[in-house]
Amino acid sequence: MNEKGLYRQQFEHDACGIGAVVNVDGTKTHTVVDNALSIVEKLEHRAGKDASGETGDGVGILVQISHKFFKKAAKEIGIDLPGEREYGVGMFFFPQDTLKRNQAKKMLEVIAEKEGVEFLGWREVPIKSEILGQKALSC
Repeated sequence: MNEKGLYRQQFEHDACGIGAVVNVDGTKTHTVVDNALSIVEKLEHRAGKDASGETGDGVGILVQISHKFFKKAAKEIGIDLPGEREYGVGMFFFPQDTLKRNQAKKMLEVIAEKEGVEFLGWREVPIKSEILGQKALSC
């Protein structure tokens, strides 16, 4: 396929219902996030909850990395982040079984090293279990 303009097929994302909110000049504002969350709420009939109506199906918003947020969060767990735009962040859903979870983490660390990426560490994302549905709690 001929590449035209900025379009690159390898960056395609598949989605059932989508919306887009951007500041075309790149200005970072919380209004963009608020508007994106409003779209998610309005698309609840397309995605957002499973048949029970209690558990989310993974719908969310894609935002750029907040360097200020991650710098603070990393410092709290002893990681000194490099400058803005000099690192990446990944989010993974691991098995609950401790052995399998540790194996999966190790595998990702090995792959990062093989690819020439410096692995900085793991951060446990805080959750509010009191708002989760039964299906999410059983995972």
